[in-house]
Amino acid sequence: MNRCTLLTVATVLVAAALATAAIARAAAPKIPPGVPVFEARDGVIVIEVESCKPQGDWKPEKDLKGFTGKGYYTWRGGDSFRTPGKGKLMYVVRVPEDGTYQMAIHNRHDFQDSTLENDCWTRMDEGKWLKTFSSKRGEWTWHTRHEHSHSKKIPASYELTAGVHLFQMSGRSKGFSIDRVHLYRDGVKDALNPKRPETRTGAAAGAAKPAPPAANSKRRLPFPVR
Repeated sequence: MNRCTLLTVATVLVAAALATAAIARAAAPKIPPGVPVFEARDGVIVIEVESCKPQGDWKPEKDLKGFTGKGYYTWRGGDSFRTPGKGKLMYVVRVPEDGTYQMAIHNRHDFQDSTLENDCWTRMDEGKWLKTFSSKRGEWTWHTRHEHSHSKKIPASYELTAGVHLFQMSGRSKGFSIDRVHLYRDGVKDALNPKRPETRTGAAAGAAKPAPPAANSKRRLPFPVR
């Protein structure tokens, strides 16, 4: 291969890399200024849902005892089985290292059939919205599973790279209540202790130097934080 050919190949590769980077930047979710950042403490990221103002038909409530923090949110709108993104709640998290992170929602549903009115939608970064459900009714529980397909219903988790990520929840079934969210690595002792304090840093998302995250969708996108 002569020098001219090598230069041509190098030019093509550089152009392709720049184009890919531009697409990734364009696809990055917009994080509104003022959104708090949550970081791991003792291996666990703890989010109280009320850290994000209620959106859409999420209603703040306090009637069902056993919640943590100042209260919890219940979806009081209609069922949204085919249209995720209604009443979108947004939380920015910063993970310290690459790996698999388990995700558990402290949730409750009281409908007599435990397979109904038992779910919400969740999404990490620009990944796919996933039905996220619990099969335990009548009590506050950490039982949280992702439904990837009818035959694939597994404990909720995400593959993440070190850096900043955008976690979102939206309404799916009426009457489903959410209290807090824990993100943690396998092996962390007492990861689901509801007495763990919220790990909000007080910092807020905004236009600044991006950090290098990734999502369960395997798409790697930068998110601005300060």
